[in-house]
Amino acid sequence: MDTPRYLTLPEAARLMRCSKSKLRQMKDGPPRFRAPKSRVWLYPYDELIAWIESGRSVEPPQPKPVGRATSRTKHRNPLYELEK
Repeated sequence: MDTPRYLTLPEAARLMRCSKSKLRQMKDGPPRFRAPKSRVWLYPYDELIAWIESGRSVEPPQPKPVGRATSRTKHRNPLYELEK
């Protein structure tokens, strides 16, 4: 009988090609658990591969839209000038 293989956070991040902090902050991220009385997150290898193959992998962050200023402050950047 095969014993399940578990990956640590750095190993899982390397496999998914993302940073450790990104993997740690994912809300609906891959399946993970903590071993009893431990601080280490463990990722089951088989479930992690299945999660990646299902298409729910890490997406690159989307750029935030730049808005126009609403105050009367004059800015050097034309994106922040008030509309007349």
